[in-house]
Amino acid sequence: MKKLVVFIGSIFLVSFISLNVITGWKGVPTEAITIVCHYMFGDGEDLVLKSNYLPTSKVINDNLSNMEVGESKRVGFKQDLDWRLSYAINGFTLTKTDKGFKIEQYIKFDTTGTVYTRINNPFFEFTIDDNIVHFLDCTPFTVRYEYSN
Repeated sequence: MKKLVVFIGSIFLVSFISLNVITGWKGVPTEAITIVCHYMFGDGEDLVLKSNYLPTSKVINDNLSNMEVGESKRVGFKQDLDWRLSYAINGFTLTKTDKGFKIEQYIKFDTTGTVYTRINNPFFEFTIDDNIVHFLDCTPFTVRYEYSN
């Protein structure tokens, strides 16, 4: 049974990477793939995320516009407000700095089988169980991102 789960999980990961190659990296964003791979194959060490997209996110910028420098707040949002951001992080801490912002989120995927993620790509929309990544012995970690302009 475990071999079957590993096989299905491997197909899942290869499918996402293939979809990105086919769609010119518009299928599943690189931020999401980086986070999922770090969760599945990492050792729990913090991940410092690199992204040119996060500073352009409407969700992030809308929240920052209502914050004071030094203020931190928990940000959660509906996926359709920012699909790309939702695949990578959702339920993160956003801190406004004098020159930009910082983001932090503890990453631990659901293991109950009751939490799902909607995937909206150029071809069709589908739902996946967040628990699917646990075909390996995944290690929770904290993802961090810092932007300075």
